[in-house]
Amino acid sequence: MIKTIILDNKALFIENYKSIDFFDEKSIRICCKGLVVIITGNNLQLDSFSNLSLKISGAITNIEYLKS
Repeated sequence: MIKTIILDNKALFIENYKSIDFFDEKSIRICCKGLVVIITGNNLQLDSFSNLSLKISGAITNIEYLKS
C-alpha cells in the first residue's frame, strides 16, 4: 500500500514506491504497486530517496493517481 504525506504545497513524502519512471523540474512520475503517481509543479527536486520512501520538494501544483 502506498502512503503519501503532503506538507503544504512545498513537500511530499511517498512510501512503498517501486521506481522513479520520469523526473525533471516540472514533472515526476513514480511507479507504485498498481498505481502511477504524477506530481507536477515548478522547481521540483528529489531531496532524498531510499528503497522504501522518497521526499519531493518544490512548488507542487498537482498530484495525480492513475491505475497502472
